[in-house]
Amino acid sequence: RLITRTILGRNTFTATSLITSFSRIVAEFQYSDRNYSRTMSAIETKFVKNRWSFRGGYFLEQDNKNQPFQQSLEAYNSTRGLSARQILREAGDDPSKATLQSYDENSEFQLDRVNYRKIDTLGGIGVYVYTPNPLNGSIYYQVCFSFVGRGNGNYTPTTSSANGRVYKYVPPVSGNLSGDYEAIVLLVSPVQQQLLTVATTYSSKKGLSVDFELAGSGLDKNTFSGKDAADDNG
Repeated sequence: RLITRTILGRNTFTATSLITSFSRIVAEFQYSDRNYSRTMSAIETKFVKNRWSFRGGYFLEQDNKNQPFQQSLEAYNSTRGLSARQILREAGDDPSKATLQSYDENSEFQLDRVNYRKIDTLGGIGVYVYTPNPLNGSIYYQVCFSFVGRGNGNYTPTTSSANGRVYKYVPPVSGNLSGDYEAIVLLVSPVQQQLLTVATTYSSKKGLSVDFELAGSGLDKNTFSGKDAADDNG
C-alpha cells in the first residue's frame, strides 16, 4: 500500500466516558515536512605562521536515502512496472518524472473513506468520479491527489460533506489543462549539499592585509540518480 501525504485521522469513542452537550473534545496532531532522516556535519581549521594564516572548512548536509519518513521506497507502480526507488533513479533532477500511481482499489464501498469510481470520458480517458453511495457491481478507489500547479492538472477541489477532501475532473479547454491537481503521488528525492572553503591572509608590517578565499559547492538534488549531475558543482 502506498504511504502518501494525505492526512487521514479517526477518533474512536467508547462507553467509558459519557459525552454530553457540555463535553469538550480536543484532537491534537503533529506533522513534519522532513521526508528523510538528515545528518549535518561541519569542520573548520586554522593555521598561523609568522604573518601568514591559513584557513579551511567543510560543511555537509544530506538526507539518508535509505531512511524515508513519509513515503515507501518499495511502493510499486504497476502501470510503469517500477518501484519508487527505481523511478527516482530514472527521474534525475526532474521532479515531474518522480511520480507514482495514487490509488488503492477495493471491491467494497469504504464508509470511512472518500470513494471514487473510474469511468471513461468521451475521449477515452479514464477519470475518477466521486461516489457518495455504493452502486451494485462497481469497483471503488481511494485516490490521492497532488498539487501540480495551476493549469497543469485534470482535477480541482470541490465542496462536499464527505469525510475528506473531494476532487472533481475538469475537462481541458481548447486543449489546455484546467485543473491544479493530478491523481498521482509526487515522490521526494533525497538531497545532498556540500561546501568546501580554503583561505589565506597575509599581514604586512605596515598594517596592510591581503585575503584570498576560494570556495566550492555541491548540490545533488537526487542522490538516487546519476543523471543530470553536470550542474551539481559550483
